[in-house]
This record gives sequence, C-alpha cells and structure tokens, in this order.
Amino acid sequence: MAHYLPTIGFGEWVTTVGEVVHFTGYERPLDTLKLADPRDVKLGHLLGTADMIAQMADRCYLEKCRDRLYPEFVLGGVALPLSANGDRAIKYASGLDLLRQTPEFMMETRKKRLDQTFNQAYRYIEPLFDGTNPYLDAIERSLDFLKQVLRSESWRLLRRNPQVFAAQPDSMTNVRGLMVGYFKKVWSPD
Repeated sequence: MAHYLPTIGFGEWVTTVGEVVHFTGYERPLDTLKLADPRDVKLGHLLGTADMIAQMADRCYLEKCRDRLYPEFVLGGVALPLSANGDRAIKYASGLDLLRQTPEFMMETRKKRLDQTFNQAYRYIEPLFDGTNPYLDAIERSLDFLKQVLRSESWRLLRRNPQVFAAQPDSMTNVRGLMVGYFKKVWSPD
C-alpha cells in the first residue's frame, strides 16, 4: 500500500490505511492503533467485521481451518510458539486439534470482537435481508455442525475440498512440505 496508494493519488492516506487494515488481524492489539478521526475507527470496525464474518460464514471454513490455516499457523510460529524460557509450547498439535479449539474461538470472536469491540457493525447488513443476517446464520449453522462432528468424532463429515487460487499449481503440496520441514527442524535434536 505504501507504494501503491501514492501512484493513484492517495499518498496522504498511507498511514491511515496502514492502521485501518489492522482491524482485520490479531497481530496488533486494536487499542494500539493510532487513528485520530472516529470515522476511520468506524471504517476499521466495518472492515474487521466484514473480514471476520465472511471467513467464518464460508461453507468451507472448517475444512480451511484444518487444511490451510493450521499449516499457516505452523509456519508462522503460532501453532508451536516459543515460551518465555525458550521452550516450545504446543498451542495446536494438528489441524484436528485446531478444530477442537474452534468453537471457543468462534464464540469468543462473536462476543468480544464482533459484539463489543466492533459495536455490532454486522447489524448494518440486516436491512438488506429483512432484518436477518445470513452471515451470522451461516456461522451458527457451521458452529452447530462442528459441535456435532466433535461429539461424534466423525471427521469424514468434513469432506469439502475448496479450490485453491494461487500462482503456483501445487501450492498446498508445497505448503505441506514446508510444514513438514519446519517440524523436522523444530523437533530434531541440535
């Protein structure tokens, strides 16, 4: 963005946009974002809400968590973070372990992030759907389904295989290979 925005005449927005985009992630606490204009904060709430509900309402969200997010967490150091004393902790032991922790994440995200921090910005879509919210409805269905899968341990019910849109044809195979290499490096004796 720092390079692109000036080329289209929006160079003065680089700092603001750089802060607003952090409403979509967890890499920085939201209370550390520096935005002077309350409209920019509201924009961040809208952007963060749209990003989160679109991901969680995706019919393939559960499979994406297991098959794509877990390798991303491994390679990003989230699944196996270093503790304060330098030892490895295991936050997510596998894609299935990540799914076991997903209901709590979904409920906490709804309560703390969407309802409280983002002030229920998801409600702005409801007039378009006669007062209902198809995104929240889809999230609830997905959460109910995941709870059913977890109770029964019928992992085969998670059978969707969403298409990967990537520059390289075998990108998921490459990512899995990188993940295996990371595991070998982390767990091999020095």
